[in-house]
Amino acid sequence: SQATFAGQSVVQQKGRSDHHTHNWFSALRRVSRHGVLIKAPGALKVVEILSIMRVPTPAARQVAATRDQVAAIVAQADRDNLQTFAVGVLIQFWFGLRAVDVRGQHLDGEWADGLTWEMIWPDFAGFTKVISKTSKSLPEPYDFDLTLTPDIRQRLIDLCDGIPLHERSGPITVSHKTRKPFTTYGWTQAWARCRKRSGVPKEIKLMDTRAGALTDASSIEGVTQIMLRNAGQHKDAATTGRYLRERSRDAN
Repeated sequence: SQATFAGQSVVQQKGRSDHHTHNWFSALRRVSRHGVLIKAPGALKVVEILSIMRVPTPAARQVAATRDQVAAIVAQADRDNLQTFAVGVLIQFWFGLRAVDVRGQHLDGEWADGLTWEMIWPDFAGFTKVISKTSKSLPEPYDFDLTLTPDIRQRLIDLCDGIPLHERSGPITVSHKTRKPFTTYGWTQAWARCRKRSGVPKEIKLMDTRAGALTDASSIEGVTQIMLRNAGQHKDAATTGRYLRERSRDAN
């Protein structure tokens, strides 16, 4: 795994994965382009050099979280009293959502993009949400039917614990310690701890829940590529294809 310049190796892997090396060079390219915009000395030269370098692209992931693996991690979260994390992971998997659309993110010090109690329908039969990543290209909100996932619906009801409708507000997934919305790091670490304690293999990462959801759905008879595209909240079906695994199964 090496970057090449004029046909010669200029970067050695030194034990790093292709993914790690590629991410570092991607970050360097973004920084150097920004440097050109603000007229930082030497930035244009860095951009020129990087433009003729070839950095190895990591192979596409072939890992997807299965129903059983997600269930094991959620069961561990329940044992650890991580109720909002547990329901968040279930929502991610069963509705094919990105983590950011469940736990949210902090932008300029403000929390945004996550699932809130205001989005849950009064009778807990569903929730309505605009998908954050495609909010400009696909601004129409999605209506997700919670009657199809009775376990998730009941968990949300239990979390409210009799709180009146007019008092239900704010983020749904909050840290049981701070009672504040999860950070990106905190959400990932909660997954890692529950995964380890539940015995799920280390290579199953949080991001693999979406691949698992779409791969699982692709095995259902009658499901079309358009359905999978919509389930993945993608504008282009080619994007959906990157999340599908089990190609041998499909071929056979």
